[in-house]
Amino acid sequence: ISRRACGSNVPKECLLKPVRKEGMRVVAYVGTFDPVHEGHVEAARKCLDAGAEEVVFVPKAGGWKCPCLERGQRLELLCRRVGSEEGMNVLTVDVNEYMPKNGEPWTLRALLEKIKAVYHASDIGELCGTDVLSTYPPSQHPDYFFGQTLYIATRPPHPYILTPNAISIGTTRDISSTLLREAIRNHAPPQTLIDLGLHKSLISHITDKSYYKHDTA
Repeated sequence: ISRRACGSNVPKECLLKPVRKEGMRVVAYVGTFDPVHEGHVEAARKCLDAGAEEVVFVPKAGGWKCPCLERGQRLELLCRRVGSEEGMNVLTVDVNEYMPKNGEPWTLRALLEKIKAVYHASDIGELCGTDVLSTYPPSQHPDYFFGQTLYIATRPPHPYILTPNAISIGTTRDISSTLLREAIRNHAPPQTLIDLGLHKSLISHITDKSYYKHDTA
């Protein structure tokens, strides 16, 4: 995996691919990606179609969802899937290590500002699904907090009322990571996994590594 130096005050290895140019409109896509599936990639493509110039996938260590795979394993799958996609990149460092060592947990706002600085971006936004936004009280949606552009991917049956900083990128394919993991554990044939939203390029790697064979989530 090739990475680039990101300048002062940030890790030397932080992005999967070099920054193509400065001043881009960059969007962070934060999630567990357990595993990354075609719904995630479709949402990123729609975000690019809506005016973003690069989407940066940011795999979290945990959060409101408890991932089955370790962050490094999920990162490996992300890099394999997204590495060849134009306009998509991956933050390869752990966000907990990426933030200043001040004893405080990382925050979304601090993360976005870091990514904006790395890219010397003209604008930094966030890509988010309505399934995630539905977990926030109405007064606590991220765009209310920070004022960044929020690119909204509709995930039925979760609606979202657009606010001034929000851009709807339309409805994405409804793919369940839970069903994917169950199918992998149950030794589903490759075509079944593809039908459930897993890219064919990841199947042999997941099988060879015995991913999801022993978790109980």
